[in-house]
Amino acid sequence: MRVWHVFPLIAVLATAARAQAPALAASDKVYAEAQVDRPAMKKPGTLFPQYPEALKAAGIQGEVLAQFVVDVDGTPILDTFKVIKTTNVEFANAVKAALPEMRFAPAERKGQKVRQLYQTPFVFAMPSKAALHGPKGAQSAAPRHQ
Repeated sequence: MRVWHVFPLIAVLATAARAQAPALAASDKVYAEAQVDRPAMKKPGTLFPQYPEALKAAGIQGEVLAQFVVDVDGTPILDTFKVIKTTNVEFANAVKAALPEMRFAPAERKGQKVRQLYQTPFVFAMPSKAALHGPKGAQSAAPRHQ
């Protein structure tokens, strides 16, 4: 991506932000889910990505399979975010934008909180007409996204 050619100030600011962001040190071990006693889990009430308006208006559904490291304090380490697959780049952008606000219960190994590589799908689906109208008196369902 050559954004820095078009917007040099943005590139300088982004570089400065990366320089200030704590990177994973070589000694900071990251565990796979199978290596921990209790895996990281999304906390109840965690905000999830907003359905991109243009895709929602067009009735486009999709998903993102994302991977990132959950730190010992339950926050995602933003520099580790990676899209494994997506049906639309706008869905991936929505997930990336929401990541800083997401919170998790950190993984534990041998009684200690540890960093874990976390992989999860985010599904963007339009509610069905049955879900919207449902039985009399039922509440309308919001678009489903995890």
